[in-house]
Amino acid sequence: MMLWSRLRDLAAYPLLDHWRPTVVQLLLEHEAIRMLDRTSGRLSGVWIDLSLASVQDAIGQRIHLGELATQ
Repeated sequence: MMLWSRLRDLAAYPLLDHWRPTVVQLLLEHEAIRMLDRTSGRLSGVWIDLSLASVQDAIGQRIHLGELATQ
């Protein structure tokens, strides 16, 4: 849930909550989000790059096809 909140904060375009499963899967497929190696036992991090053209194109295509709808 924290990852989705951060993605919504960072995105240059609105991300609707019901899109979460599809968008997160797309980001993983395009390697736009990756888990960083743990540097200590309790800390972990995620690398996020929403500027990748392939990610923006994939999300735009899903919207155009109606797979990501406003309702």
